[in-house]
Amino acid sequence: MHASLTSPQIDALVDTADPGTGITYPPLGLQPYHTWLIDTLHRLAASAVPQFRVAPAGAAQPTLVYAAPGRAVLDQTSLDFPGQTLDLAPWNNQTAKLYLIDNAGTAEFAAASDWPVSTHLKLAEATLSQGAIIQITDHRLQLLFTA
Repeated sequence: MHASLTSPQIDALVDTADPGTGITYPPLGLQPYHTWLIDTLHRLAASAVPQFRVAPAGAAQPTLVYAAPGRAVLDQTSLDFPGQTLDLAPWNNQTAKLYLIDNAGTAEFAAASDWPVSTHLKLAEATLSQGAIIQITDHRLQLLFTA
C-alpha cells in the first residue's frame, strides 16, 4: 500500500505525467474534469494488465509505438521480453498488426499488414493516418482466453 502524498508532493505533480502509466495529473482549476477523469480511468484500466501493453512512444515521434516488458511462452519456449520501440512509418494510412514472435529464443516485437502464420502473440493493431498513430486496439485479452 502506498503512503498518502503530502501537500508539497501533490503540488509537484500538478500538470505532469506519471512515467509508468502516462496519466497526466490535472492542472489547478481544470474545468470540466469529465474528459480528464474518463481518460484517466481508461489509462488505469489499460495499465491493470501491464505486460506487453502497446502505446504510442510519444508525441515527438508520432509513428513510434512501445511494447511494455513481459514474459511469455511460445511453442514451449519461455521468453523474457525487455520492452521495445518500433517505428510504424511504413504503415502510414494503414493498420499494422503488432505481435511478438520467438526469434531463436529471443522475443521480437514485430509489425506486419496481417498476422503471421507462425506461432505468435497478438498484442495490438495500430491505425496510422497522415504520419501519426490515431488508434491502438489492444488484443492482449485474447491471450487470456486461448486454449
